[in-house]
Amino acid sequence: MFVDSHCHIEDEEVLKRAFDAGVRVLLNAGNDLDDNMVALEFAKKYKNVWASVGVHPDNVLDKLDKIKVEDIIKASLDDNVVAIGECGLDYHYGSDFKDEQREMFLRHIEASGKTGLPIMIHHREAENDMVDMLKDGIKKYPNLKGVIHCFTST
Repeated sequence: MFVDSHCHIEDEEVLKRAFDAGVRVLLNAGNDLDDNMVALEFAKKYKNVWASVGVHPDNVLDKLDKIKVEDIIKASLDDNVVAIGECGLDYHYGSDFKDEQREMFLRHIEASGKTGLPIMIHHREAENDMVDMLKDGIKKYPNLKGVIHCFTST
């Protein structure tokens, strides 16, 4: 059985092709809370399609003043949501707004820790900050768990 543990499906034809190709389970990750609702609609409509909720680091500047920890937690309460994210740090494309990315990632760590849902992490060229933030997160939330789907380090 094939599982796509991280996809961005917004088109039923793409979903059909995935199923026809033998993919049996998909985790549809939204890029911000607006996209998350599209992912959630697919999860509600199709068996074996699940959703995650979060804000991708590329979208942080547009969402930092709008999305709080409580918003992420509230969006995660649907039974079809199985993870927090896609979230993290991307210093390759976002080197000019690192502080904002760190702040938003802390919100996702807190949401994951409080809900017990795993966190889906996007990481690019931010090794030291990522490791430090996750170590601190595990100290505060010992149940913190997840997956790093994008990783550019050694």
